[in-house]
Amino acid sequence: MVAALAGAAHGATAEAATTLRMEPAAGPPGTKVALAGAGFARRASVVVSVHGNRSVRVRTDRHGRFAATTTIRGNGRLKLSARGGGRRVRSYLVGGGATRTGALVSASGARITWTPRTATAGTLVALRGSRLRRTRVTVAFPPSHSLRRRTGRKGTFSGRLAVPQLAAGRHSFTIRAGGLHARIPYLVQPDPVIAGAGDIACGANSGSAQCRQMVTSNLLLQIAPTAVLALGDTQYENGEYSNYLNFYDPSWGRLKAITHPVVGNHEYGNSDPATCGYACGYFDYFDGPGQMNGRAGERGAGYYAFDVGAWRLYAMNSNCTRRGAPGCGEGSAQLRWLRDDLASHPRRCSLMFMHHPLFTSDTREFDGAAFQDKLRPLWQAFYAAGGDVVMTGHSHFYERYAPQDPYEHRDPAHGIRQFIVGTGGRNVYSAGTIEPTSEVRGEKTFGVLRLDLHAASYDWRFIPEPGKTFTDAGSQACH
Repeated sequence: MVAALAGAAHGATAEAATTLRMEPAAGPPGTKVALAGAGFARRASVVVSVHGNRSVRVRTDRHGRFAATTTIRGNGRLKLSARGGGRRVRSYLVGGGATRTGALVSASGARITWTPRTATAGTLVALRGSRLRRTRVTVAFPPSHSLRRRTGRKGTFSGRLAVPQLAAGRHSFTIRAGGLHARIPYLVQPDPVIAGAGDIACGANSGSAQCRQMVTSNLLLQIAPTAVLALGDTQYENGEYSNYLNFYDPSWGRLKAITHPVVGNHEYGNSDPATCGYACGYFDYFDGPGQMNGRAGERGAGYYAFDVGAWRLYAMNSNCTRRGAPGCGEGSAQLRWLRDDLASHPRRCSLMFMHHPLFTSDTREFDGAAFQDKLRPLWQAFYAAGGDVVMTGHSHFYERYAPQDPYEHRDPAHGIRQFIVGTGGRNVYSAGTIEPTSEVRGEKTFGVLRLDLHAASYDWRFIPEPGKTFTDAGSQACH
């Protein structure tokens, strides 16, 4: 069904071309699509139709513009046309596709798309054009971010343009391609916030543990982050599926839909290579019982990557020497994957999270030389690619490190800042001998770490449980 809207399309203009903007240009059946026409005859009657039917008449304003909405009904390519006053634009919508893409089409058949159609500052917007004349193409966010291309023989171009550091709200970018000139409204989203901790939920067999997982999950609900990072040892004592349902799920499970977990050492206590494999309860809970893939990555592997705003985040399996884990050293599938993904997804800012820290001031010798030698290749790959932050758990306190290289040498210009946040709920304790690059420690305080991720920097703040006064906050530019 197509419904007319009064007035002109907000923020869209065209010169010397008749155009139609569609947002989104794809989506599952039932998706509402905003249509904005420009360059039509003034105060003309325009007929808009989708797939040859469900037509409606709209009238252009004194500038030759109109706005309307339609609904995607069906799957596949759905023909769409707008005609009136001697001018006509023909194009299509895609039923069944994702809703992240916008499109601008002209009467000549040229089509330019952009994905995503709304994003945070620093996000790379993918642009594609087809059926354009041989011409120069300029796409620009004011005042200075621009993409310049020349179309190929078939009238196509592609490229990526970063959303500049703009305040959240409505902005626009311009497209110029020969006689085609349009201003496209663009909604810049607030910078994303992530929060997390590790060493989280007590189980039925956790004895005298302090069990503050409900308190820390309440902190997460108050923050309302874009994503939650669960930094391993998510369910004590052995990651049993029944304990996940009875203890983790009523607390941190309230944020399961936005949680990105990594596997800790305790999860491997629930393993059966002959049936469910390794860390069975963990993968059953986060991926689904018996499922081979899901929020925790591929069953048995447990490493994956995803984007949050302008940042690339890497979830790694740091159980480097444990049977059933993928390994971390040269020749391991995990290390090869990490290097490949870092190379194919270059980012100004990136974060890696895992359960085990490479360095820790723990009284327990978690960071012995033998263990460090096994884990260090993951750090080296991340460091070589310009990685910024590593978040871990395992040690049951909070600790922030100075930017450093994989051998614990201070490196203010290129170093990785490590945060240990083993304060998710089970129990907390004091640190021991302080590591040389350790800057701040919060002992015997439950809480979560909040990170505000900007296009070229980040802010951190440790949020303690109610009644505690320790906190830690700061800001850092990305490399």
